Amino acid sequence: MASGTHLSLFLPGGQFRIGTVLLLHAGFGLLLGLGTNVIWWIRTGDAAPMVSVYSFLFASYHATTAFTMHMAVLRASRERGKHLLRMGTGLFACMLLFIVVRWIGDQWLMPVIGEKANYPSQVTFLSFALDNLLYALLPIGFATLIYLVEQQLVQHQHRTELAYRERLSELDMLRARMAPHFLYNTLNNLYALSQRSGTDLGPPLMDLADLMRYISKHQDEFVAIGVEMEQVHRFIALQALRYQHALNIRIVVDDELRSIRIPSMVLLPLLENAFKHGDPCDTTTAVELSISMDRGRIRITCTNKVGGHSSDGSIPTGNHNLQRRMELLFGEGAMVSFRSTDDQRFVAELSFPSSA
Repeated sequence: MASGTHLSLFLPGGQFRIGTVLLLHAGFGLLLGLGTNVIWWIRTGDAAPMVSVYSFLFASYHATTAFTMHMAVLRASRERGKHLLRMGTGLFACMLLFIVVRWIGDQWLMPVIGEKANYPSQVTFLSFALDNLLYALLPIGFATLIYLVEQQLVQHQHRTELAYRERLSELDMLRARMAPHFLYNTLNNLYALSQRSGTDLGPPLMDLADLMRYISKHQDEFVAIGVEMEQVHRFIALQALRYQHALNIRIVVDDELRSIRIPSMVLLPLLENAFKHGDPCDTTTAVELSISMDRGRIRITCTNKVGGHSSDGSIPTGNHNLQRRMELLFGEGAMVSFRSTDDQRFVAELSFPSSA
């Protein structure tokens, strides 16, 4: 409902639609038209009808002037480039428009429809104009106020769109960093495998091609867990080429979660880090990847035994990029944790709202 209301009131750039501008200024005019009757009642004690012919006429003077000021002066001046002479001419023209329209309504139309003219018949147009200068400033001032509000909305829309584009660009950059990383590591593995006589490189090359196609061409920000798991198994098969011993990998994902959507390529960096900094062949501690859901939140945990190589204790670049992606996608709704335990295990944990 909110989206539809937004579309009906605003143009894509954040400006009010013409119909919205017309409604705003018509409402302002009606408010003043009804207000004149209230003021008359307060001044004279004569309880005139709240809605009268003159109240609508008075409303039309202000609505016409305000709409003209907004559309033909302020908005047009912005589109053509601000120019003091053009703005001054437009302001004078709107004041004259108010005076002329009110002269026609008060002094000519009112007697035609059988009502009493608002000013005595002997009043000259010059005296009438001087008397209505301040009245003319009311619709002009209101139109200026609405126009300034409109410009604030336009600037807010512009800033929001820029922030959104920057967010998308950063997400694309973070995703783009993954492809060369996986490719170079796997090519090294394939090269080492090719040195062995009688090795069939067909299946691993197909796995590599499918994996790289998924990484480079998959444009959806969110994918089903089942789709992501297919790439996980390809990745594990390619990584297995590096090791002479069997891998100790444990994956825990409930079948009913496979249709739940998660950010694409969120599992691969976790496993890649586990292989790079851990020992996936350790027979006592498996590399474990688990996915669960509780109270509308997805929880992903990847655990591995810390390898024998030294580490400076900082968060690996792949995990840092992953953390930034979670922040961009979910804001404060994302919880990311990387920690080492006393039993020489490294635990990476992600938690974020389900998008299913």
